[in-house]
Amino acid sequence: MSAIVSLEQYYTKIDGLDLILPNSVSVDGEKIIITDSGNNRICVVIEDVEYSIGGQFGIGKYKFKEPVYSTSHGTRAFVCDWQNHRIMVYVDCVFKNQIGIFGLINEPKIINFLRFLKTFKNNGSFDYSHFNGEGKRKSVSLSISVKNLSTAILYYLKNPIILISNLMKENFISKPNGLVLVNNYLFFTQKDNRCVSCYDLTKNRIVKQADNTNELLDFGRLGQISLFNECLYVCDETNNKIWILDLDLNLIKFVTITEYNIFSISFNDHYIATCGVNTFTLFDHSFNKIFESNGDGEYHGVCMTVDKLYVVNRLKHRIEQYKINNVGDQV
Repeated sequence: MSAIVSLEQYYTKIDGLDLILPNSVSVDGEKIIITDSGNNRICVVIEDVEYSIGGQFGIGKYKFKEPVYSTSHGTRAFVCDWQNHRIMVYVDCVFKNQIGIFGLINEPKIINFLRFLKTFKNNGSFDYSHFNGEGKRKSVSLSISVKNLSTAILYYLKNPIILISNLMKENFISKPNGLVLVNNYLFFTQKDNRCVSCYDLTKNRIVKQADNTNELLDFGRLGQISLFNECLYVCDETNNKIWILDLDLNLIKFVTITEYNIFSISFNDHYIATCGVNTFTLFDHSFNKIFESNGDGEYHGVCMTVDKLYVVNRLKHRIEQYKINNVGDQV
């Protein structure tokens, strides 16, 4: 027997935000955290109060290149800064630490250091103004390239310990795409490295990874990650799978969703929500489908509370908000 649910859309202050290509939404108590990728900022909404972190393109303590996921835990906030290949940590909106520099796993440090230097330039990085109407990159002027290069160099000259620590500890990251915090461990996906990493916040280093060197795993390009019942649920956009791992990053099982690429997954005590392309779906905890919506745009993130569902419609530049109503059961 599974539930029959209906969704009732409603509107709040969030609908008034001037978002551009948002990628994710998360909830921490009364806070709603939105990753406003096109504006290179993180928006936080608490009832009638709204504030943001970032808002500028580039490399810096408060600059991002296409952030794709953000969340908070109490006073701490974590941001997956996608095209800078790093995770930024803030406490009370004040910069605390940078986790990672660009690099590929199982590569020599010197090779990864040279790759890291490539992140200083504009080309290959996301800036909304770099795209024309067909989504192709525009050419970048020399003055913009020089400005961003000099800004990046200045940032690391002022903060050499960030570079030295991440390089020596081999905290190499390629496109972090989602994260969850479990005690003092940060679990995050790497889209291009096709792995799940475990970062120890006390040791300031990656201490464990699950990747395709494990013959039981066949990761594609990984999306967001969620925690439920002490298990990690990892979205695999390439293979349309949800990989379920324990906290030691051992494989428990996987679930295949054939209808669409899986970008995001979220849980409450009754349902599982997933999304991808132009579809978002509710399942029971046995992955029996109980609701599906096919809309326009591109659904790129979901977050669910006890009775609310937040869905990121990336191409429509909005967060869709729904009340979840349980209207009965079906056999």
